[in-house]
Amino acid sequence: LDLYVDCTTGMVSFEVYGQRWDWRELSGRALVVHRPAEACEREGFSPDF
Repeated sequence: LDLYVDCTTGMVSFEVYGQRWDWRELSGRALVVHRPAEACEREGFSPDF
């Protein structure tokens, strides 16, 4: 099981045995605690979340 965050939209997806599903957008708590927008910006993305 792999989890992904789309650095443009903030959509969380997961992948199992090569099949990927969009699951949900990041929660407000996740945005504050984990600060994914900052990590995405460091990698050269322009997040919209």
